[in-house]
Amino acid sequence: MFSNNVVISDIIAGGLSVGITVSLLKLLEQTATRGVFEQKLNRKLVHISFGLVFMLCWPMFSSGRLGAVVASLIPGMNIINMLLLGFGIWKNDATVKSMTRNNDHRELLKGPLYYASALTLFTAIYWRTSPIAIAGLCNAWPTFSGGALAAENFPTIETKPWLVVSRWRVLVSSLLLDT
Repeated sequence: MFSNNVVISDIIAGGLSVGITVSLLKLLEQTATRGVFEQKLNRKLVHISFGLVFMLCWPMFSSGRLGAVVASLIPGMNIINMLLLGFGIWKNDATVKSMTRNNDHRELLKGPLYYASALTLFTAIYWRTSPIAIAGLCNAWPTFSGGALAAENFPTIETKPWLVVSRWRVLVSSLLLDT
């Protein structure tokens, strides 16, 4: 797309994609720091928008394995960021505030890390070939797995039947609409 050389074109696409996704995250960090939105809403905006914006960058990459590998490096870098922040090696209060419930950097080692890992794996393995991966990147994975991966928080049919039904509804409708 950017050059006749696929390698150069994918590197340029990767650079542009990093710029776009980092700009989005920095914007949402600023909204969290300045209190523009309630923290819960800001966290959801990060949660919902990153995968969608990242997928909007996919057409810039080549359709082959190289495009998949270069594209998967973008959320892969976010995994490294989550690990460094989550373990307290780096400190970035704005990122922590924009991506956590209780401003605890260790929370980044849970949901945000799982989501970044899912984005990386879906991109590397199912690059433009699976509607299930696209559904996972967009909305089904984060909505459904947010509670499923945190077993103590996962509602049961006895405690919160509407939430259980809602999560299954989102998962099923996402998969049906995206196929």
